[in-house]
Amino acid sequence: MKRELVFRISSAAGIQLRTVQRLKQIGILTTKRGFKESPNGDRFMVLEVMGAQVSDEDIWRQISEIQGVLSLAQTGDLAPAKVQPSAETSIKTKQKTQPEFVPESGDAAIRDRMLIFSLLSRYPRLDGRFNEILTAIPPESRRERALELGRGFGGYLAKQVKPDKAPTKLSDAMTDLLIPALSPMTTLRLDGDALLIGDNRIDLKGKGHREETCDFLKGTIAGLLDTYDLAPLFIGHECRNASQGETCVFSFRQRLETA
Repeated sequence: MKRELVFRISSAAGIQLRTVQRLKQIGILTTKRGFKESPNGDRFMVLEVMGAQVSDEDIWRQISEIQGVLSLAQTGDLAPAKVQPSAETSIKTKQKTQPEFVPESGDAAIRDRMLIFSLLSRYPRLDGRFNEILTAIPPESRRERALELGRGFGGYLAKQVKPDKAPTKLSDAMTDLLIPALSPMTTLRLDGDALLIGDNRIDLKGKGHREETCDFLKGTIAGLLDTYDLAPLFIGHECRNASQGETCVFSFRQRLETA
């Protein structure tokens, strides 16, 4: 049975062949392929495929490591936008010099799992993929979404770190969980009950520090601690300018509060 797969992409160089090859590994054969661009400037790779019946989530796990593939999209994302009244259309046409940001599409839970798995596949070097994800999110939602994705990322990352025994206090959580999980992708140091982040492998090199990076790390820490019911140890965070030395400062309390 034939079906159509649509991928939102940021670049096209060599992307078709790599995608076709990876799909073949899970029993999906490509019968037709091409590129399309939506009216708002988004770029898509469209593949007609046949073969094994594989879920969208499994397809994304197989494809997410390919550089330049942003997400598994829907056929409807290619449809032209609704026609606006003539006067408004004329104004928008004149103003439209850059592609617009469009909301993320698809089922939220499946979409976020796909994005998180794609980040995990690049751990600890997240910069390129994290930047691709951010640019596909409307600017006003980026900090909130970075926090959400970080929390999910931290939950999955906790399963990879696996301390010898479950931490029950801050000192154990720091040495056995947070530092092992965060140090491969950041330069960090402890200062009392604070964790200070310097350089990192999440900001895109040469583009400067972003507040979304601190939000993502805040979510990651919360996700790591929440796995062991230690989230109340985490008090809050501060995002600083890179010239201050540390770009993100995270504060903790020594003990869990008792009711």
